[in-house]
Amino acid sequence: MINETTTGRKKREADLILIAALCPSIAASDTVVSALSLGIATTLVGLISASILMLLKRWLDEDTQLVAILLVTASVVAIVEVAMRAWFHVAHEIVGVFLPLIVANLALVHTLRAPRPSWRKTLASVASLTLAVAFVLLILGVTREIVGRGSILHDAQALIGSTAGEITLFRVDMGFLLAMLPPGAFLSLGLLLAVRNGLQRRQTAIE
Repeated sequence: MINETTTGRKKREADLILIAALCPSIAASDTVVSALSLGIATTLVGLISASILMLLKRWLDEDTQLVAILLVTASVVAIVEVAMRAWFHVAHEIVGVFLPLIVANLALVHTLRAPRPSWRKTLASVASLTLAVAFVLLILGVTREIVGRGSILHDAQALIGSTAGEITLFRVDMGFLLAMLPPGAFLSLGLLLAVRNGLQRRQTAIE
């Protein structure tokens, strides 16, 4: 019973951290391209920031750690933003306003600040969080774009070049507009969590 309670508590904490990580960027998941762009940027920022902080760890104490995390993350976000502006200009225009929010991502800051016995476990924790964020954003991007626009890979040339083509399922005016708006992002996330919880309960009942 104790192990089950502990496991359940850890799962709830992981869910809360993931939701906190998603909140600053969830509105950018209106298309596959925007969701994928922001997901990749978040993963890169998290891993690069964690690597730099591991190199600086010996010179950081508890009082300066938070400041160092914010400064390093802000610097990496600025570099990623400049790189996107140079090589993926359209993608930057789509998600550029959400990139600075990565610095204020409390879940990422919490993961970077949490003490780990080794740099490998720190990188693994950051990678797990950022990849989970990217995966959820991608799912939301696919579903919201299909429901809201009736297409897949809208503006894909902004991310993977001119050879990419948009797949149209039905006309844009037949789409559900709410799915493309910020409130639709939170509704979509709520439905996704409801489906996940339902599947987990069914699996628990079978076991």
